[in-house]
Amino acid sequence: MVVDEFRLIFLLFIVLLSLFIVGSVLYKGRYKARFKEVGMMAAIVCPILSAKFMWDIGIIADETGRGGDPVSSLMFFVIVGLSFSIFIFTKSRAAVDETWV
Repeated sequence: MVVDEFRLIFLLFIVLLSLFIVGSVLYKGRYKARFKEVGMMAAIVCPILSAKFMWDIGIIADETGRGGDPVSSLMFFVIVGLSFSIFIFTKSRAAVDETWV
């Protein structure tokens, strides 16, 4: 089924965003600001692409006369939640870093 290929992309987004969350919390190296910038860009791009893929899944389900894909829907909500948490962790870490300077 065509929808199964979208699940791999959603899984890739979930892994990528999870790595950025862990990295933004634990990474204290030289390129910390750059790492946070790339994480913020990923937090913006991944939900946009995921929403587009959900739209495509809906069109495919409508054209084939099948129901939607609940697993992909849950993965979409996980991606949105991870993206939101990247914004929270990045802003809270920035506030902590400014107070310790």
